[in-house]
Amino acid sequence: MKTITRSILLCSTALFLTLSPAPCRAEVKCKIHNLHEMFSASPEAKLKVTDSNQTGRSVDDGIVYTCSYGAKFFYYGGKPGELAIYLDADSAQVETTLIKNLTQIIVTYLPATDANPPKVAISTTGEGGWINLTPTNFLSTAKIYNVPSVGDYYIRIRRNGTTNTYIKAVEYCRLDLSACPNCFIYRPE
Repeated sequence: MKTITRSILLCSTALFLTLSPAPCRAEVKCKIHNLHEMFSASPEAKLKVTDSNQTGRSVDDGIVYTCSYGAKFFYYGGKPGELAIYLDADSAQVETTLIKNLTQIIVTYLPATDANPPKVAISTTGEGGWINLTPTNFLSTAKIYNVPSVGDYYIRIRRNGTTNTYIKAVEYCRLDLSACPNCFIYRPE
């Protein structure tokens, strides 16, 4: 009887550990898009700029930046400066394609000003319902924008105030579920 009880206990424990997601762990991974470094990467550029400097596409992950209302890819400090997204008009903006499992965005910009950091908003459709995010201080030239809940979002970055702004880098932090095949993100409707 003792042997049967021990066998059942061992089998139950093994089954529990096999089916349990406890050994799995979702983690947040961040990837930075330093626009100048990507554009000038050798032997092949990691950022392809087209459409009269209005569109940029990341070769590695396919994220597309679409500039509008006066925004464009341009060199900070003139050529041969560093490539950035130049927001030179009041309504100048850049939007990205959909980014999955987004948790946080870090925007590096110039000139350094805490008074008017870029305005960042997210949308689940990219066509409306934009939610403005509040920046958190990180560096004098970078701000952190936390997403209210993990999800798939389009990102819009706009100039804030009357100062011409150069977006030098955008860092995307995402929830990575690849190490946790049984995990999922709960998204209430």
